[in-house]
Amino acid sequence: MEKEKIYEKALEKLGGADMIIKLIKRLCKLQEIKIHMKIPVICPRCFNKTLEIDVETGQGVCYSCQKESNIKELVAVYEKEELDQHRKFKNLSEHNKGVGGNY
Repeated sequence: MEKEKIYEKALEKLGGADMIIKLIKRLCKLQEIKIHMKIPVICPRCFNKTLEIDVETGQGVCYSCQKESNIKELVAVYEKEELDQHRKFKNLSEHNKGVGGNY
């Protein structure tokens, strides 16, 4: 009974996914298991969420298009995309001629 109460209090303090990850890390540490995490992200080539990045190495492989990438490439690609979108929006807002005037 006391262990269950302690566990419930820990769940309340940690909350959500953070709690689960912390508990998994603690369990792995107690069992002397090395954690090997891979995180799925969107592939910039095929636009599927099938590119898995290895947290330790920063390398990734897309299981749809079989392309390899590293985290630095992905960050650079998405930063460039974000800048391009910002430039388009800024250009549109600066040169907007009002209702019906953009034709």
